[in-house]
Amino acid sequence: MIQPISGPPPGQPPGQGDNLPSGAGNQPLSSQQRTSLESLMTKVTSLTQQQRAELWAGIRHDIGLSGDSPLLSRHFPAAEHNLAQRLLAAQKSHSARQLLAQLGEYLRLGNNRQAVTDYIRHNFGQTPLNQLSPEQLKTILTLLQEGKMVIPQPQQREATDRPLLPAEHNALKQLVTKLAAASGDPRKPNG
Repeated sequence: MIQPISGPPPGQPPGQGDNLPSGAGNQPLSSQQRTSLESLMTKVTSLTQQQRAELWAGIRHDIGLSGDSPLLSRHFPAAEHNLAQRLLAAQKSHSARQLLAQLGEYLRLGNNRQAVTDYIRHNFGQTPLNQLSPEQLKTILTLLQEGKMVIPQPQQREATDRPLLPAEHNALKQLVTKLAAASGDPRKPNG
């Protein structure tokens, strides 16, 4: 009896039919099937930290094969689907990381960080940046790139005429000393 390529006979768990009579589904993976899986695997490993051996082990586990059982042609559809799902997840994660990196560049400029914080709070609630959906991140990035996000002016305090307190004076003096040392300026602060 020839087994369907799509999986084991009804009522039998995946990977449990290794002792079935020879048939099309019990043949080793064809070179075309192996090439297809290897191609998907290469794409997944290029986007993640996973190694090939780790991926193979994960596929075997997910389709119900024991660690030393060979992948057969009847396992191909499940293995291909598994890798396609892993690739999709890796692509989404990679895309989100790229968006966050691009946003990070904009957040360093001017008062963009405060503008983005205000926008997120107003439109999405108290959601941290890394928990936003890719669509939400794209919206924020597009607004920044096109200059359509309202950027608040930096808050400035009014100057006071009061003298510095001794603790403020000492803290300021220490900062000036550190800055002079870092810049190589040999002058000592007055005070």
